[in-house]
Amino acid sequence: MLTQARLSVGCGLVFPAVQLTAAVSDACKARVRKAPAFQLLAAGAAAKGKDAGAPARRHACASAAAEQEQLDDDDDDDDDDDDDDAAADDDEVEHVQMIGEVCAALLAWFGVDAIAHLEGSLVLPFLVNLATTRAHADGGTDAHVALRGVAITTVSDLLEHTVSAPAHVGAIPQPVGAAAAAPTAPLGTHPAQKYVAAVLAPMGAGAASEDVRLAQAALHGLGLAAERAGKLLTKQATAHAVTLAAAWLRAPDAFTLRTAAVCSAATLMLARALAHRARFFDASTVLPLVLAAIGRMHDTEDLAHALRQLCALGESEAGAVLLRDAIVADAPLATSMLIALARSLGSSEAADDAALASRFTELARRVAAAAPADALHALASALAPPQQRALQAAIGAAC
Repeated sequence: MLTQARLSVGCGLVFPAVQLTAAVSDACKARVRKAPAFQLLAAGAAAKGKDAGAPARRHACASAAAEQEQLDDDDDDDDDDDDDDAAADDDEVEHVQMIGEVCAALLAWFGVDAIAHLEGSLVLPFLVNLATTRAHADGGTDAHVALRGVAITTVSDLLEHTVSAPAHVGAIPQPVGAAAAAPTAPLGTHPAQKYVAAVLAPMGAGAASEDVRLAQAALHGLGLAAERAGKLLTKQATAHAVTLAAAWLRAPDAFTLRTAAVCSAATLMLARALAHRARFFDASTVLPLVLAAIGRMHDTEDLAHALRQLCALGESEAGAVLLRDAIVADAPLATSMLIALARSLGSSEAADDAALASRFTELARRVAAAAPADALHALASALAPPQQRALQAAIGAAC
């Protein structure tokens, strides 16, 4: 396990403070590329039983934008000045992307202990500045989009890895006499508070972007904010974020090849909002959107997270009523939900986590019990045999 001293050395290797105040210099680029820094982080990951590559997954928004920018540049070599500018943009994106990946790794492995080091090396101020100053940058180039995506994703990493989720902030109130929920735990004096507060508005702007990569990163961040940001995300901001996410699912091109990833992020965002802030918007109109979309999600990690949120919703008395009312008279919604549960029950994640599998099984039983008969009949043609068997074992009925 890495000590605090070694963590500080790791930050120093990758994030020289003087290099990050304005631009990523050649010296910084060279340091970022050097294997020892990444080997140091990988050693810490191995000691903690982590996958050294996993924390970088969501930073694909920036790298995809950089690749597209490079393709665009290759098609137009007529203007040397423009080429030089584009190359500089690509170079900046590439190395800020590297910084974001290492930042994600440090937060994933060291949690709140990493924040002081990332502040001391000016990494967090630098990235948040990118999100806030580039949010309305002229031109809206792919490079600008990519840089905003890195900054927004880093704040999402802050929320995911350093802030505990409060117990149902804004959730549907329990009936009188029901067991009280655990006290909420807003960020308060948490060192991540100022960064989260600064990037919530750029997240909202990003969720409305036509660029699907930026919108995906922003919706992921808004979902985590709905779950963990407490009062920093106001009622009005919650309702607005829900509206933006719902718009992606209502669009004519929802879940096409271009929008599949952003629609998965929108579905997860709405599921988190339903589980934690359902009284801040009309949950009865949002839940059917989520149920219809969840069976179409292709990202297995997002799907598992979305089902966890719906489990939390269904485990409250009021949430269970809301869920039952949504599916009792709508066979397609019930079928979509059961398809998602069948896929997840047959996944390696459920196989490795008995508690998670138990929650999915209980939710599947509740959905199957409330679903119209037509919903079960439709599953035979929608599921592969292994998924049919997994669902049949859960609900105790033939699919």
